[in-house]
Amino acid sequence: MQNEEQLTDSENWLAFINGSKGAYENIYKKYAKAMYMYGLHITTDKELIEDAIHDVFVKLYNNRHRLPAEVNNIKFYLFVSLKNTLYNHLNKNQDTFRLNITEDVLSLSYSSVEEELIENEQIRQNEELVKLLNEKLSSRQQQIIYYRFVEQLSYKEIAILMEINMQSAKNLMQSSLAKLRSVLSGVIRFILFTFLLYQ
Repeated sequence: MQNEEQLTDSENWLAFINGSKGAYENIYKKYAKAMYMYGLHITTDKELIEDAIHDVFVKLYNNRHRLPAEVNNIKFYLFVSLKNTLYNHLNKNQDTFRLNITEDVLSLSYSSVEEELIENEQIRQNEELVKLLNEKLSSRQQQIIYYRFVEQLSYKEIAILMEINMQSAKNLMQSSLAKLRSVLSGVIRFILFTFLLYQ
């Protein structure tokens, strides 16, 4: 019998709805951290995010016999569930979306104090860049860039999460990328100017 840890997402999902606790645990281990990161883009209330993730998985387990036998993208399914759960608590709309750089988010990238010290300058620069992007990009532009490039969702999935049609999602992505290129071009010009100034 195939090890449950080696199952594909589709196989894991099917095993889960058929009663496998191991498959259920695998889904949690694989996606809980991604869900937490996603939740930080909706709210900075870490305790609320953790409670919402817990609620999603409890509801998932309790309703497993009524769930569809085939889910093409488990992460997307969980993101939608988490978004709905958080919004039920927050009673906010999607325009509240913001990129939030926190110590917890940054610390996920580093395994030791030494590495963190070595990367400290890079972190500072990254924070400055994110702050600049927050100032220059609208919340919807930030949102679609995050969905597409960080979470690698399809336009169809993005359209569902953002409650717009696919063409609107594609148009928003094009305008967002144009704005992003403009912002980054200005940053690069500034860096080159500073570099040449001190030569």
